[in-house]
Amino acid sequence: MSNSDTPRKMRAAVGKPVVVTEIDVPSIGNDEILVKVASASLCGSDLIVYRGYLGPPAGRVGGHEAVGPIVQAGQQQFCESGKINQGFDTNGFFAEYARVKALFAVKIPDGLPLERLSPLFCAGITAFRALKQLMPLRAGVIGVFGLGGVGVFAVRFAKALGYQVLGFDISTEAREAAHGYGIDATVDISDANAVSEALARFDKSAGLDGAIVAAGVPAAYQAAINYTGFNGTIVAVGVPHTDVSITILQFVKKNLRLQGTQSGTPLELKEMMQLVQAHSIIPDVDLSPLDALPELVDALATGKITRKAEEVAAEIRSHGSEALAIQGELKDPNFAQSVLDSVLRGFNTRTIDVLVNNAALTGLNDNLPVKDVTIKNFDDVFHGNVRAQMFLMRAVLEHLPEKGGRIINISSIAAKKASLEPYVVYGASKAALESLTRSFAMEFASKYGCTINAVTPGFTVHEDILKRIPKETLEQANQQQNVEKRFGNPDDVAEVVAFLASEESRWINGNCVPANGGANIAAE
Repeated sequence: MSNSDTPRKMRAAVGKPVVVTEIDVPSIGNDEILVKVASASLCGSDLIVYRGYLGPPAGRVGGHEAVGPIVQAGQQQFCESGKINQGFDTNGFFAEYARVKALFAVKIPDGLPLERLSPLFCAGITAFRALKQLMPLRAGVIGVFGLGGVGVFAVRFAKALGYQVLGFDISTEAREAAHGYGIDATVDISDANAVSEALARFDKSAGLDGAIVAAGVPAAYQAAINYTGFNGTIVAVGVPHTDVSITILQFVKKNLRLQGTQSGTPLELKEMMQLVQAHSIIPDVDLSPLDALPELVDALATGKITRKAEEVAAEIRSHGSEALAIQGELKDPNFAQSVLDSVLRGFNTRTIDVLVNNAALTGLNDNLPVKDVTIKNFDDVFHGNVRAQMFLMRAVLEHLPEKGGRIINISSIAAKKASLEPYVVYGASKAALESLTRSFAMEFASKYGCTINAVTPGFTVHEDILKRIPKETLEQANQQQNVEKRFGNPDDVAEVVAFLASEESRWINGNCVPANGGANIAAE
């Protein structure tokens, strides 16, 4: 692209609050290049800019990891000392074009999907450089503590380099996900017996050959020190928010070394990309348009972007369908419109065929008996279980197809029978949702050619529930089971929802369909 072909204006995400607006395309110097951004990743480090830690963010374009074709190049390309932190010290990549020092640009090997590569240039290179700190160790057994973004890259690169890898994470979901990337074994870091057994299986009862700590929590560092063997290196990547208390005696007795690291050099980037190409180490990503960035930044800042949502979206895509992971806060008054706008924009459509209102708040985190329920607790549950659903149903109606649209609300047996504490407020909110379902069907089903129903599960057990519900509550629920004499599972409910979403359910309208193994018999 010649200079005359480059537009004078571009769209960019600027400042705080983040706003997508039009600004000038940057001009370049002799030692710079102009890149047309193909994709840029949103990373936790970007919050450093938006929170003002590097000065007022007004007018600043964030984004420090991106890929794209070069559209202009300066006349002189030469090496210079120093380092420029793109997206921190200078404007970054959350824009259609970005100015880059040629020294820090790395050629992407042919044949790789540009739109999926940008995470390699932060989390990826951080993990790759951490592994280099372990070298010349080869073909040893290393531990990766924390199986999030950096940790998973460490696993993938380590396997490509010939290491055996034992992963440590308290999250079952994180451990299971790591097995999809070829990790040799994983273990719950909080279970000392399981860790000892895992080390023994690798014939490493005396300790690991090395460790990478990708989790920013003190417990991960303490565990790495405990489980790394003689002459081992522990590479520090994750940064805890509090001080880490360590025992120097262990470093002395085991001759341990603690090595810090951060993102790599251009030479290391080139090495990494060779490994990426040779072993097809392509990041799993969810793609969103630039316009979605303000919402994504807010979601990241408030902790609403979760690995689980991304994993579900990835699984859906693996079956040949399209999926977006969009986080929202049920209690936010703007929740319904925000989610609707994100869906329509993300899929480039004006039509929504099916709405399933599945998200819910139980009040379980407070675990309150009735006498202790506060106004805030009550409002939170009703805002999350009734208000959000009502306004989302209303917003979606105008976007349903002319005929055959479906709205399906997920209720609960708690709407029909006396609820166990702390489900009293939850049960009341689900009863209100069932009333909304019937009222919406009466008023809107004929007008919009759609069906509006609810599904009423019973006590449905999955791993997250088992972690959160007190043992005595489970035992109490077990005494009030359905005629099947077992708890339900998510598939029991999902298959009923799938039927209600199908054409075959066209004559079911305004109903609350039980999917609880007969639990409602005792409720009627």
